[in-house]
Formats: sequence, C-alpha cells, structure tokens
Amino acid sequence: MNQQARAFDVVIVGAGQAGLQVAMSLVDAGYQGGILLAGDEAAYPYQRPPLSKLYLSGGLGEQDMELQDPGYYAAHGITVMTGTAVTAIDRAAKKISLATGEAIGYRFLVLATGARARRLPSLSGTLENVFHVRTRFDAHALRDALQPGRRVAVIGGGFLGLEIAAVARTRGATVDVVEGAARILSRSAAGPVSAVFGRLDRRHGVVIHAAGAVQRVETAGGRVVALELDDGGRIAADAVVVAIGVSPNTDLAVAAGLDVADGIRVDGQMRTADPGILAIGDCAGFPYVRDNGAHVRVESVQNALDQARCAAKTILGQAEPYDRTPVFWTEQFGLRLQVAGIPQGADDVVIRGDVPGDRFSVYRFKAGRLMAVESVNMPADHMLARKLFSHDACPSPRQVADAAFDLKSLLPHAAQQRLEPS
Repeated sequence: MNQQARAFDVVIVGAGQAGLQVAMSLVDAGYQGGILLAGDEAAYPYQRPPLSKLYLSGGLGEQDMELQDPGYYAAHGITVMTGTAVTAIDRAAKKISLATGEAIGYRFLVLATGARARRLPSLSGTLENVFHVRTRFDAHALRDALQPGRRVAVIGGGFLGLEIAAVARTRGATVDVVEGAARILSRSAAGPVSAVFGRLDRRHGVVIHAAGAVQRVETAGGRVVALELDDGGRIAADAVVVAIGVSPNTDLAVAAGLDVADGIRVDGQMRTADPGILAIGDCAGFPYVRDNGAHVRVESVQNALDQARCAAKTILGQAEPYDRTPVFWTEQFGLRLQVAGIPQGADDVVIRGDVPGDRFSVYRFKAGRLMAVESVNMPADHMLARKLFSHDACPSPRQVADAAFDLKSLLPHAAQQRLEPS
C-alpha cells in the first residue's frame, strides 16, 4: 500500500444512513478526530425506506430524502468520498485501499456496507426491463417504467415486493406477484397478518401467485416479454421487479479474515474480532439479548441507527451493550403494519383485537417468552409493545389472551403515564 497514505481517526465504509449516524453521533459528542465517510454510490447519504414508497410513487423528491445539507459535512469536519469503492483492508497496517489506488490509514474502521439485492440467474445480464430496488437510481429507473396500463410482474411477496406492487397499482399498472412460499410475507409476518394483506392486495387488483416459481423467461429484443410459471401459467410483462431479499455486503470482511456468518459477526458493543474494526446495520450479525444472545442479522433502519450510536460510544470509550429491540413497518393501500421484535423460532401465537376489522395485534412467543408483536392498524399497541420490551416487562400468553387484562399494568407507573393520550 502507499506509504504516504492519508489517515483519519475514524474511517466509515458505507455512506448510508447508518454510516452517517456514526459520524453525527461522534460530532454531537464533541469528538475531535478526523472522520472519513466513504461510499461507492455517487450520492451523499439519503433515506432508503421511501424508495419503495413515497419516492417510487413520485410523492417525494431527491432533495427531500437527503439526510443532511451538503454544507453540513465540511462544517463539522466530516470528509465525504462518494462514488469511491473500498477494495481491501490491511488490518496489520490499519489501512484501507480504494479503487483509485489510494491507501488511507485509520485508528477505528466502521463497516457499514449494507446489503445488496439478490439476483435470479434466469433474469441476470442485460435485460433492460428487469429491476431491483436498492438505491435511489434503481427506484428512479423503475418509477419511469410504472406507467398506466403497463404490465408489471413482481417476483417476491415480502415487504419490498408488496410495497412496489401497491405503488404500481396506484399508478395504474396491472400487477402480478409471484411468491415461492405458500403465502405472502411468510418470512416477515404471522399467518393472520399475511391473510389481511393478501385480501387487501386482491381487492386492489393485485394478482398473487403463491407457491409459484418462474420456470422459464421469455425474451425478445433484450427485454423480458413473459414469465412462465411452474404450474403452466404465463404472465405477460412490460417490467419485471425482482424483490427476493438481500445479501449482506461482507466481501471486504471475508478478505480481511474477519468472522462472517450471515453477516459480519460483532459483539454487544459492535466490535468485530479485531478491536479496531466495528460493523453495524444490515451487514452485521449481533448477539440478540432477547433470544439468549443468538446471533441475528436485521434489516431495519431503526436497528442500523441504534447500532451506529452504539458503535460511536464504543469509539468514544463509553461502550454499552446493545440491547435495543428491532422495529419494522410497512404501509400498503393505507393499511399499516408495525412490528416490534424478531419472531424467529416463535412457537405460539396469540391474537388480540378485531381481526375482521383489520385492527389487531399478533403476539408471538417462544417457549412462553414474548419475541415479537405485529400490529395491524394499531399504533397504540405497537408503542406499548416497544415499551414492554424496553422495560423487560413482557406478558405471558395467558395475559395476552385475556382481553380484560390491561397490558400496560406490567409497566412501571411512569412508563404507563407516558403512554396515556394527551
């Protein structure tokens, strides 16, 4: 590596929301060391959740999504390098290599490299009407393709695929969703929640092909013209969106010899096995305190931001264990789902509320311990669930099943008062 390398006290690889939050947390704490924020995308940090919602629908502009005014960075001593890929980490020398050939030294390195969209081999290559939505540029290209009367095929019935399907229908396109599992949202939500969204989608004209797989792709002139399914069905398409999940960007960590298993493994303070290197957000697997320290990887903006704050404290010498409960949300055709917790391994489900009226919450338990709460059009339930988790005051299945039992009574008195409507 270049012996005349520039050096920064903290180098953050990944100029997304998580990476920026590390820099902002350090600045807010009065940190005096040099900070470099390096990202391979040719854009300053911006919000990603609107990409499949308001931005895709045209209700939000690019400037609305920017997380800071461009002048913020220089004013606070943050050097930003956009459109710059980091190609290697030299742990012994505490340097990174850039695609430009430059080497940059660090005291602390934060990997906030995020994740990339998974591809289907049958839809790879240069087919011009196949879309993946991971960046602002991806969403902009897809938005131009969602015109009235266009035929849109979405492969993947998770949060992202269904959000895109809802926007496409709202913009006047016809939409087919192909989901390999027996039901939509199978990896994201309990059966009753999947059923509500399935009914909602069908009412709005979305055709769902559950337990379906693409058997053959029909192309002409470098474009997909139809998808043939394994059940013999054929879906004509002007645009195809692949939304089958993401893979964590761990190549740098693997090449550097860090521990990687569905994400870069970190401890409760966001440190990798190398104490000078931390990892946060979608690329990191961390010990989840609500599941006895089992390592999990979570794709959640809230989780990424909270881990960024935790990493900043570690850098500042104020390390605290990460004990936050992840939260997620989606909104489609005016129906909102909010989730607190991670339901992995859940073996019991208790429903509370009005299922026919689409206003209920699903409480998911593992060996009698509350793991997650999924709230459909019940924001008060969601806020209560977050409080219950944060105070480690979770109810039993029997208490949830008793409609007369006030779950707020499990909270300390002060926390109950904060939940009362003003």
